[in-house]
Amino acid sequence: MVFFGIDIGSTATKGTLVNHNGDIVYTTVEAIGTGTKGSARVTERVQEFAAQQGVSIQMTMATGYGRFSYVEGGLQKSEISCHAKGMFYLLPNVRTIIDIGGQDVKAIRLNNKGQIVNL
Repeated sequence: MVFFGIDIGSTATKGTLVNHNGDIVYTTVEAIGTGTKGSARVTERVQEFAAQQGVSIQMTMATGYGRFSYVEGGLQKSEISCHAKGMFYLLPNVRTIIDIGGQDVKAIRLNNKGQIVNL
């Protein structure tokens, strides 16, 4: 059983499979983003890898600028929320995250519980 995360940005689409322990088992990047076939190509590669490994995708989470265009189903979360949860999981002492994307830059501030602080 694995979980599939897809980040559909303005200039690139990224896909990751994570196992039940939180370990990354596969990643792929397509250098095209929202409004293209990037999400379909990433999804196809991820599904092929899962099939080769004999595992099923339990849940899908889409994030990024194009998350609402992801028609394959699953949940959608903002990239800001995903950055906060991911960084707090990996590095719980981090308080500032800088996201440099294809079209914009975001600064995200976290409190000591990993929650986003509005400035």
